[in-house]
Amino acid sequence: MANTKILVVDDEPDSITFVETILKKEGFTILSAGDGLEGFEKAKKEIPDLIVLDVQMPKMDGFEVFEKLKKESSTTSIFVFAITFPLAVFFIFNYIFIIINYREIFF
Repeated sequence: MANTKILVVDDEPDSITFVETILKKEGFTILSAGDGLEGFEKAKKEIPDLIVLDVQMPKMDGFEVFEKLKKESSTTSIFVFAITFPLAVFFIFNYIFIIINYREIFF
């Protein structure tokens, strides 16, 4: 898991810290971004294995980020877990991760 990179994209610093703390304890390498635009750019640069993506953010919302990731050849195979924070709390506390590969949904 040490080689598994997860990018957490959320405009709420407390949400990032919360998710980051739990995932680091499990041995994942965590990257973070504070808005959708920064998250998209970091995803292109770092090519994480998974993106935990908030839906409601400034500059570019989670749906826009998702669409751009799908269209960008370098990021099309990245798994995305889209969240709104109250839902994320439930899933992370229970270690239930639903990972959606958008290629399976849209093609």
